[in-house]
Amino acid sequence: EAVNLLRDKGYLMSGDLVIVTQGDVMSTVGSTNTTRILTVE
Repeated sequence: EAVNLLRDKGYLMSGDLVIVTQGDVMSTVGSTNTTRILTVE
């Protein structure tokens, strides 16, 4: 949803790559446990 919003506002273009990181533990350095690379459609 965030990627679509950024594309619609002109910050991203179709074909751009975006790195998304996600962690389950808040306020803990190094707690990111998911990283995804998405291609903007």
